[in-house]
Amino acid sequence: PGAITARRSGPTYADVDDFDLEHNGTIVAARISTQSVERIHADGSSTVLATAADGLSQPTAVALDERRCAVYVTNAAFYRPAGSPPASVQLLTRRPSG
Repeated sequence: PGAITARRSGPTYADVDDFDLEHNGTIVAARISTQSVERIHADGSSTVLATAADGLSQPTAVALDERRCAVYVTNAAFYRPAGSPPASVQLLTRRPSG
């Protein structure tokens, strides 16, 4: 094992509730307060993969499939408006790697 290196930290990432890693070390994160799933790159930039407009409701967990081609997302839906979907697991079929 090598030394532990902090890729990113601080208040910008305080809302990350869960994450998984792509093969290249890029982070795929569930950000509960922004209601998004994002890819966080080593340089600190991020790419939004899905938002509330895609059906997310307080995403609390992410898991990449074995090939890293699909992202499974657990929605908590703690505070959902009337008529919105209940807590669920969603499958994002967009390829996580650029």
